[in-house]
Amino acid sequence: MRILMALMNFDVGGAETHVLELSKSLKECGNEVFVASNGGAYVKFLEKNDIKHFKVPMHSKKLFNILKSLFKIKEIIEKENINIIHAHARIPAFLCGILFRFFNKTNKFNFVTTIHGCFKCGFLTKRFTNWGEKTLAVSEDLKMYLVKNYKIQEKNIKLTVNGINAKKFSGVEEDSSFCRNSSIDDLVTNNIQNILHVSRLTFKTDLVANKIIEVAEELSLKIKNLEITIVGNGNAFKSIQKKVKKINLKHKKEIIKLVGNQTNIKNFLSRSKIFIGVSRAALEAMSFGKPVILAGQEGYLGIFNKSKIKVAAFSNFCCRKCGQIENKIFANDIFKLINLEEKKIREMEIFNKRIVNLNYSVKKMRNDALEVYKEVVKNDNLSKNRGRKDNDVLISGYYGYRNNGDESILEAIINDLKELKPDIKIVVLSSKPLKTSLICGVKSVNRFSLLKIFKILNRTKLLISGGGCLIQDETSTRSLLYYLLIIKIAQIKKAKVMLYANGIGPIKNEKNKIITKKILNQCDVITVRDPISQDEIKNLSIDKPKILLTADPIFSFSFCQKKEVNILKNLNIKIPYFIITVRDLKFEKDNLLKAVLKFCDYVLEKYKIGVIPISMHYEQDVKISKKILKNVNSKIRNISREFKTYEIIQLIKNSEFVVGMRLHSIMYAYLVNVPFIGIICNEKIRSFIISNCKNYKNSCEMKNISFEKLKNCVESVMKDKKEKNNNFENIIIQKEKSKLNAKIAVEMIEKYNDS
Repeated sequence: MRILMALMNFDVGGAETHVLELSKSLKECGNEVFVASNGGAYVKFLEKNDIKHFKVPMHSKKLFNILKSLFKIKEIIEKENINIIHAHARIPAFLCGILFRFFNKTNKFNFVTTIHGCFKCGFLTKRFTNWGEKTLAVSEDLKMYLVKNYKIQEKNIKLTVNGINAKKFSGVEEDSSFCRNSSIDDLVTNNIQNILHVSRLTFKTDLVANKIIEVAEELSLKIKNLEITIVGNGNAFKSIQKKVKKINLKHKKEIIKLVGNQTNIKNFLSRSKIFIGVSRAALEAMSFGKPVILAGQEGYLGIFNKSKIKVAAFSNFCCRKCGQIENKIFANDIFKLINLEEKKIREMEIFNKRIVNLNYSVKKMRNDALEVYKEVVKNDNLSKNRGRKDNDVLISGYYGYRNNGDESILEAIINDLKELKPDIKIVVLSSKPLKTSLICGVKSVNRFSLLKIFKILNRTKLLISGGGCLIQDETSTRSLLYYLLIIKIAQIKKAKVMLYANGIGPIKNEKNKIITKKILNQCDVITVRDPISQDEIKNLSIDKPKILLTADPIFSFSFCQKKEVNILKNLNIKIPYFIITVRDLKFEKDNLLKAVLKFCDYVLEKYKIGVIPISMHYEQDVKISKKILKNVNSKIRNISREFKTYEIIQLIKNSEFVVGMRLHSIMYAYLVNVPFIGIICNEKIRSFIISNCKNYKNSCEMKNISFEKLKNCVESVMKDKKEKNNNFENIIIQKEKSKLNAKIAVEMIEKYNDS
């Protein structure tokens, strides 16, 4: 491929270094690479690697420079026969976007971009910025920024990394031009404690340099032979220079060295003890094995260590939304790191190098770019076949609402489908598509964006109306009609439709029964999770689709593969406890709360067992859970946060018993063989108990809830506790039935492919 990299300048900076390393690597694997920019210090490195540079004034928004840039880029494209333009900032992206849109009628080149940072989004910038056919984002938060502010579809964004040349930062060779009085020998001999900061010094990025100056005097009193080196240039350089001179004159020695722009960063790193900065500069320091304090214009994360990997990586080590720098904390972190014992320094060096080598290689950055280039070239051919069904499955359900039961169902469905068909292409409808996409590793769109749903179903082979109790009007008629509408759209768009391990009913309204029967009779397959749902299907006279009794997807959920944590230790739980999951049912709230509070006090007094309320549907249940903790005499306090599924499982596994108004809380208890008391507030709980726990006596109806009934249930549970029920055989059977759902779905996709 013949690739043109377009960026504003080619001076010292993170994006510029990114382009330099990417261009070199692309050339090494056989591509012809050209770079267009306004020039700068890094141009000589391009020339050393036989990469041609074109001077184009893309650094400026002036009309003359914009017109000149358009003509020059157009000329380069034609003269060098460019296949791919890869832009690396908003002005180059805007300019190349114009050429792509208006001067590319014969599809001579494709257009991609990389986003390196956030910008303010005004009315005009949102409309005039062009992010190309595909965009590479160097961090997860930048991907979210594109989706939120520019409405870029997630399928058109690929995550990449700031690739670091590990070889370049592995040694300590010096540049001959580097001044002798700063050599390594002098630093070692004089025990100089050198702190290095590298950044652009503009009025938008000079915060950390100023903070270093502010704490320099305090540090000089605590740290002998302190030397601070600040590398960088920009419109704030003179302002910073004045402050540096003032500090140095006051102490009659050069505490702070302000050295301007430098390309030999490796030499400065070799002489430093610690590094302060963000983004690519921080990664380069880590690759060199230096301890790093992550501090930037957009936030402060402090000393980088194992506990901060995810937070740092989320914003490409830029500390966005990590809180502002506080001088006292900043100075303490510097002092702590300077005085760290040699063994800890060595551990930090090994860890930092390993992180960069494993996750931030130039090879990965290059391969990500090549993958995107190939995709945009391939899409030129695919656009001719727009009627093609390229999504295997669209999953519809109650997802994105922080309801643990439904989210676990979704995860189980996806896992089962991927187990049978690893390359399956899945899209999920969710109220929080970004969050669902990140957690489940699939594409997701807003469940209320009907236009997008129409478009997706045009390209989808199978709709799964997935899990839970969706086809019912007990919650509301509106909810029922929504799920039926999605099914109807799929039928119109000629997609196959499967109700996947649904709980069906109750449907009380006669009109709702008629419309449900009409739409469900046109489905291809209906699997239900319990006999009561099967009976409801018969009562609705639905007989045309294939109907099977299977099991809830949760039965195939691989709890053992989930992350193991010592949840009891983390929550400081030191006494036996039971779990309670309650719902804030307004019409029964007073009776329920009164009975539960008295019950909790009774269990603690008689059995010395505390209570942990868990909010399975966090937004709906958290208030009543907090009321329970506040008003009972339990010795367990302040546990009302939102738990993840693996945490809930572990808490239930270690509990004495479970009292559940949420179906999946008693289902989890059943799966890990823990006794439970079911508070039957809806048909799905009754159905589960009847289907799996015949003659189960430790349950009570919500409408008749009282302290006495709960007391009788717990006494029965504690009496029978030694003779635990063994659910193993039934769970195995139910697991096989649950896996059958995915098998049927995959077979439907394969049949669609063959037709």
